[in-house]
Amino acid sequence: MKHKEIINKNKKRLKVKRLLITVVLTTFTLMAQAQWAVGGQFGFNTSSTTFKPDNGEEVRSPRTTSFNIAPMIARKVADRTILGIHPEFSQARTTLFGTDENSVEVGTRFGVSVFALYNYFSIGRLLLLAKPSIGFGITNERDRPGSGDAIHVGRTSDFGIGVIPAANFHVNERIMLIASLNFMRLGFNHETRRTPGDSDDRTVTNSFGFNFNNMNVVQFGGSSPLTIGFLLKL
Repeated sequence: MKHKEIINKNKKRLKVKRLLITVVLTTFTLMAQAQWAVGGQFGFNTSSTTFKPDNGEEVRSPRTTSFNIAPMIARKVADRTILGIHPEFSQARTTLFGTDENSVEVGTRFGVSVFALYNYFSIGRLLLLAKPSIGFGITNERDRPGSGDAIHVGRTSDFGIGVIPAANFHVNERIMLIASLNFMRLGFNHETRRTPGDSDDRTVTNSFGFNFNNMNVVQFGGSSPLTIGFLLKL
């Protein structure tokens, strides 16, 4: 009896091991067939101006510092189409230099968008793409006067849908560089800004157009006319 029990246990263990091996191999096979890719964009900017007269004290203009982190997760769903999600975190800080104390204004934004990359023309390693996307975000604005506590001064929510041209360059079989031409965007944006207080005052801005000045409109994945990111195939 004991000998049969040992044989049965060994058979069960062998079946479990085979099942685990099958699951692992199937998972890796599906991942390879699905052609997943990860990547993103990162940006950092800082600027400051100081006027130094021949006589007298120097005058410092506001100093601005901003950065943007926007990872990407994408999957190839067809020969010419890639679908992905694009979360984003960005922050802009402005320092106002005063005679006695400095004050700081900070805007922090969280956003996410869903996008597609459709290849409509290829020249060797260079692919020309259309990049439709839809997304939303929330920006909180805070002021800190001097050495006092930070004050919440406003919150802006935005929603946008649009399409922009893009270019994809294959560095090798696994790495792709993506340049998004934001200044040629066709789309719609809805923006609502609320000011904290007893009232429910809101400022609503709707924008629609082609080739408008995107520096004044929220752009998902970066607010500059040209953004460059990458995708790494897994």
